Order: sequence, then C-alpha cells, then structure tokens
Amino acid sequence: PRSGLPVLEVGPGTGVITRAILAQGVKPENLYAVEYSTDFVRHLRGLYPGVNVIEGDAFNLNATLGEKRDMVFDSVVSGVPLLNFPVAQRIAYIESLLDRIPAGRPIVQLTY
Repeated sequence: PRSGLPVLEVGPGTGVITRAILAQGVKPENLYAVEYSTDFVRHLRGLYPGVNVIEGDAFNLNATLGEKRDMVFDSVVSGVPLLNFPVAQRIAYIESLLDRIPAGRPIVQLTY
C-alpha cells in the first residue's frame, strides 16, 4: 500500500489469500496474519517465512496482537467465517477491525 502502513489479514487458513496479498506488492514484513489453528500457523510460517504470522483469536485482537495491539493498519482482509457466529459477535469483530484502520480504508470480508 502507498500509505506505508502494514496490512492485517485475519483467518488466512492455508494461505491462498496471503499469496494474493503478497502478489499485489505487499512486502512480507508488512503483512500481519492472525490465525487460530496451530496447524495452519505452522503451515503459514513455513510457506511465508517473512510474514508476521500470529497465532490467536480473531475475536480478541487486543490480546492476540499483544504489544502490537495499537498498531494502525492500511487495510484488513478477513477470511473469518463470520456467518458461523452470532450477530452481536460479528458486529463487535467488525468494530474491532475498524478501530485498527484509518477512516476510509477498506475491510475486505470473504464469506463462503
């Protein structure tokens, strides 16, 4: 991104979207990927060694990001299966993402 800010990917799973983000020119060190599954975290770290892969809960990003909790991101790409969660939890999740990006920057939610 031209802003120079990092990109946050939440729920990268096997890394298909991660690959697409990197293909758009985002440097690996400017990509933070939050994944819940230990197996997927291991897979992602092996596949994308320069990406900041963080194991944790997308619904508790403050705890998951730890010392990076106040980091501002250019944009967010989310692959979290939101439709599997109650509406109130979905809203809180989206609000948490909005708190991490400048006004007018995108959140891309992939729902399947």
